[in-house]
Amino acid sequence: MEVREIIEGNDAVMLYFTGGQCGTCSALKPKLEELMTSRYPKVKFLEVDVTHNPGVAAQFTVFTVPAALLFTQGKEANRFIRNFGLMEVQAVLDRVYPLIFS
Repeated sequence: MEVREIIEGNDAVMLYFTGGQCGTCSALKPKLEELMTSRYPKVKFLEVDVTHNPGVAAQFTVFTVPAALLFTQGKEANRFIRNFGLMEVQAVLDRVYPLIFS
């Protein structure tokens, strides 16, 4: 299934872009996954490794990792690039999640 189809087929999707040698990506991934499953279970979480999927990264204009893109109702709602933390992601999702899934 294409990434675009996943985005269009779900009310909310978080794309998490990682890279093969990215230590920050590896450290952040389990924490981000835990946040998503525990607090925002209706948001589809999808990891995209840019070393294996450079075309997907280019399609979404992601040129650095880590990056997390939040899509709501098929459109990009927020973009977190390189230096971001879980609190930033949580603040945005706390605001958006109840509006989408109420």
